[in-house]
Amino acid sequence: MNISISVEADFAAGHRILGLTGEGAKCSTPHGHNFRAVWEFDSHDAFPPAVEFGSVKRVLKELVASRFDHAFFCDKDDLFMDWLIANNCKVFPMDGPPTTERMVYQIAELTKRLLSDADLRSVRLHEGPVNTAICTF
Repeated sequence: MNISISVEADFAAGHRILGLTGEGAKCSTPHGHNFRAVWEFDSHDAFPPAVEFGSVKRVLKELVASRFDHAFFCDKDDLFMDWLIANNCKVFPMDGPPTTERMVYQIAELTKRLLSDADLRSVRLHEGPVNTAICTF
């Protein structure tokens, strides 16, 4: 038997994605979404559990509050980032366009560094009510 636990956190954030064509071209305008991040960890049916809810929730809630909530996810090469920083806006710089797929990957990598002893199975990032990107391990 294998048991997993999941932790969820909601946040609001903005981004813009340059270079898309067709329907995606509208995403070059700065805009925002309500996001939901869902982390899933293996607990391996151990006692005491390998992952304890309280400590994991504390770390992840702090990560969301300090880095993601009301931040603007921005490509480091986007000149708009200079304006955001100059105006004391909360910015999450990214290596490349801040698509939901890239955002979930960055969130997963940060999580692995912050909770290196936990067995991270996946991170899901819901962009609004209908779009979801998933990073699995």
